[in-house]
Amino acid sequence: MKKNFILIAALLAFIFIVPELSSATKTTIVIGKGGSLKWNGKIGSQCKCEDGGKNCHIYVEKKYSEITVGNDSYYYLKLKIEEMDASISPDDGQNFTQSISPQNYTFPDNTIVTITQSDEYPNLDGKQIDISNLTTDQNGEINVLIP
Repeated sequence: MKKNFILIAALLAFIFIVPELSSATKTTIVIGKGGSLKWNGKIGSQCKCEDGGKNCHIYVEKKYSEITVGNDSYYYLKLKIEEMDASISPDDGQNFTQSISPQNYTFPDNTIVTITQSDEYPNLDGKQIDISNLTTDQNGEINVLIP
């Protein structure tokens, strides 16, 4: 009987704690002015799209976004990038998509993250963070101070 009570208590605790653990922070990332970049003309691992053009659009799929409060009482945004694709429109009209590794990726100029919804910190909704020239780590993650 005591064992059943402990199992039921653990199950109830899990049911009420899990929604708190899965509370979401939704973000959007716009790379370059209006999302348009200039393709460097290379493919594969050398493919790069930089600020100042119109023939490259990078689409970022995030695994998660999370806001934490540091020991210094400042807010921090952690992004885990799962996949990045560049949709490229060269002058010859032969459009194609190129995968870009999110590991050790340096975001080009004019890259902005917008917190669109934070369940835990709604006061940060709409906040924009400039992540230009910041580089993800080997796991495709980036941690940035929210000003």
